[in-house]
Amino acid sequence: MNAVPAWFNGAFQAALAPILQEVQGLRDDVGRMRRELVVLSNQAKGDGLRMPFAAVHDENGNLPSPALNLPELQNINVLNDLTHDQALGWYQHYFPEGANESRTAMVNQIAHYIGYFAAL
Repeated sequence: MNAVPAWFNGAFQAALAPILQEVQGLRDDVGRMRRELVVLSNQAKGDGLRMPFAAVHDENGNLPSPALNLPELQNINVLNDLTHDQALGWYQHYFPEGANESRTAMVNQIAHYIGYFAAL
């Protein structure tokens, strides 16, 4: 009979917990590095008109819900053409705790977040 001793499951979970924590930490690190790499890539694309900006995930690794119907932030023209509601949607996605800002301020902060640092 190949029965597992009663103590085994608890001991196994206790031994596995630090390994799982380490793996989660590595996943978090990779997510941050991936985001930073995309931002650096967007910086190299200038205004995004010749080569579009890549999508930048938020700090949790997410893009906005498609249900929000937000335009892809491919270049400065898209950024400049954001309506107040679209800018607010992107702003709340990237800065969920952010204060209520003007459309211009939100667009500039969004642009900086995705790697475009020139004035809009």
